[in-house]
Amino acid sequence: MAWEWIGPTATAVVGVAGIAGAVLSARVSRSAQLDVAKMSQVHALTERKRELYAEVLLNLDEGVRCVVSLRRLVSTFAEREQTKNVSPDGQADKLREEIAACSKRLEDVINALRRAHSTAAVLSDSPVSELIAEALIALVRFAEGGESINAQQAFLLTAMRIDTDPQNGSKDMKTFTRLMERRREKMGGPWDD
Repeated sequence: MAWEWIGPTATAVVGVAGIAGAVLSARVSRSAQLDVAKMSQVHALTERKRELYAEVLLNLDEGVRCVVSLRRLVSTFAEREQTKNVSPDGQADKLREEIAACSKRLEDVINALRRAHSTAAVLSDSPVSELIAEALIALVRFAEGGESINAQQAFLLTAMRIDTDPQNGSKDMKTFTRLMERRREKMGGPWDD
């Protein structure tokens, strides 16, 4: 009979469609799982960068506070020595201890920034690592009586924001890098004397 082939054919078509659907679904699911795994790695890296960058900014602020405190303490100590104002309550010894403690804190900050520079170089191909080095040099120069490090902090913060912004394209970082290069051409780099 003519209609007897319809049942088995329909069953075969439905079976083939089911198998094809399962294969396609598995392929799409596997692709989605790979995308999720990649995104979770990117997210974890971005979070690690954010933590590192926050630590760098906190260390820079602490370094500036240490330098300002050191300048104040050394100035006070020099005034006392110059006027031979020796107080019986041991103020000179107290100032020496405060200067030593502040110097130690500044040394610790500088070492933390050196470690952060190395870590940033490994985590990112952006100019953030280079800017951390520039900020570190500016901090040391500031400690030696140089100018404020505000410009380096501003450039560093901008690069950090671009580097950790999920909406960022490489175009933003390239534009920022070109701006940095122009700034160096006009003003000289941190290593120029």
